[in-house]
Amino acid sequence: MKSIFTDSLKLLVPLAVIFALGPVFTGNQSLLMELAVFIILADALNIIYGFTGYLPFGFGVFFGTGAYGTAIMITHYHFQPLAALPVGMAATLVLSLLFTPLLRLSGAYFAIASLAAFEVIYLAVGNTSL
Repeated sequence: MKSIFTDSLKLLVPLAVIFALGPVFTGNQSLLMELAVFIILADALNIIYGFTGYLPFGFGVFFGTGAYGTAIMITHYHFQPLAALPVGMAATLVLSLLFTPLLRLSGAYFAIASLAAFEVIYLAVGNTSL
């Protein structure tokens, strides 16, 4: 049986190669960063769906919360990007801790509850009256 650590390590090595050799082939650092972010997102989805079997319809909420928190710190509070990353990570951690009771559910119940949680966050972020 494969472990989560060895599977993540198999994805970490290509990611390190991309970052090491990427600037040699292209000068577009934004493209390399976006590629790395989506590789990490795919690895996280592999852990939650591939190893546990939970079908997370609202998985993008956690990805978006980290990006949203980081972007707010960069644009409004003028943080440097590396200094803003822990804030985005903390925002995602707080949100994920709020939704840990969903992990008690299984099967279709978990899928429906994760979709409902996604809609709640979507409406909260999209509410412009706040």
